[in-house]
Amino acid sequence: MLFTVRNKTTLVEKTQLVSVTVNPSDFSFNATRTNTGQVVNTPVVVNLNLTQTGGTGDTYSLMFNTSSTGTFKYGGITYTAGQVIPFVIGGSTGEYIGSVSGNHNITFTATNQLNISKTANVSLSYINNDFSLSSSGDGSLFVNKTKDFNVFLSQLIPDASLTYQVKYSFDSGTTGNGTITNGGSPVALGTYQSIALGSNLLTFNASALGIVNLLIEVKNSNGLLKSTVVMFDVKTTDFVFTGGAQSNSMFVNETNNLNFDLSEIVPSGTNYEMSYYASAGNASIKDAGNTLNAYQWYDITTGQFLRTLTALTQGDITVIFTVRNKTTLQTKTVTVTVNAYRKPTLTNVKTTYYRDNQQGCFNGCEYDYHYLIRFGQNLNPGATLSSVTLTIRNRLGALKSYIITNYAGAATGYIHFQFMGDAESDQSDWFNNKSYTLSITDSNGVTNTQTGTFTNDPNDSF
Repeated sequence: MLFTVRNKTTLVEKTQLVSVTVNPSDFSFNATRTNTGQVVNTPVVVNLNLTQTGGTGDTYSLMFNTSSTGTFKYGGITYTAGQVIPFVIGGSTGEYIGSVSGNHNITFTATNQLNISKTANVSLSYINNDFSLSSSGDGSLFVNKTKDFNVFLSQLIPDASLTYQVKYSFDSGTTGNGTITNGGSPVALGTYQSIALGSNLLTFNASALGIVNLLIEVKNSNGLLKSTVVMFDVKTTDFVFTGGAQSNSMFVNETNNLNFDLSEIVPSGTNYEMSYYASAGNASIKDAGNTLNAYQWYDITTGQFLRTLTALTQGDITVIFTVRNKTTLQTKTVTVTVNAYRKPTLTNVKTTYYRDNQQGCFNGCEYDYHYLIRFGQNLNPGATLSSVTLTIRNRLGALKSYIITNYAGAATGYIHFQFMGDAESDQSDWFNNKSYTLSITDSNGVTNTQTGTFTNDPNDSF
């Protein structure tokens, strides 16, 4: 610049040349990280510093770019790559949040109003948020029993944005079987489903003997996968059940002892029960005099025990006895077969008498007195009635036996006594109200006895 001075009277002038150099406004800018790496979605503080080295009153803006994916939070506002961020002179901080794992090379660019820019670079390494997975509840159980187990899940760094899924399956080496429930609800095997952080209680329901290696796989929403195994040893009770009838042959309506034995190979501490049903014929089963119902379960203990069988039908009677472990529901059976013979039996036995063949009448009429007995027959199939013997005391106290043979046809047998006496010495009470015994023998030589009272019943229809 040329400066001129002039005297206003003489108009004399003097000049002076002054040279001034104007330098452009300048600043320095740097960015530093507070750590080199972090878990995905976790902020890393970045320290920023801008110092103006020439001029005053300049204004600045900031922009960032990243080689990966992430956001930058500055002044409480979150920005994405390429957005203009109002920036201040001096020291300040911001937070970079990487949203994926891997290396994040970040370039910060500060620019003033003259479009003068300075850059600073920060490199960060992000990893997926790790988590811890463990389990408990390994052990032994019986078939058809349950066992609780736990799945423990925790984050390395709390991050509410992460979600977790779990899948249950049977790992190699599994020979048993079972199902899983969560709070009573079935849990599907082989498919992922949501699982919460913390302790998760589930239940294994054993259904088949053997080792079950339950593989538990958990993955988070970042794709990180971890697994653990719970081992269950599913056992059954090993027991022996034997039994049989004291005699394989018996008579209908008679009782036969049944001897049973229940023993365990290894004591299990479990309980047992028994039921029965007749697959052929019919019988009554009792325990110490108490009648047991077919198809109903009754508690029993290990060791030897006794039941009784009463044959209700003739021929072969087959009864199936089943013992069941109340814990494992394992069953074993014993088949008892007996043959019941029906003893010969007379049914609907009736007695009477009548008199005929009046004679004499000189000192009173004389008659023939006839004593009759009638009955039906209940015999074992294929057998016939061989003989019936009546034993009775007469009114004089004499014990008499009579073989009844006239029972063909209408199955009516009779004894024919002929007393020659007058009416005044009536023989009608010769056997009246006297106890008798009938000895019945069938064609197979089987004998039965029956008792009764001989009564004169003239109204009985013969």
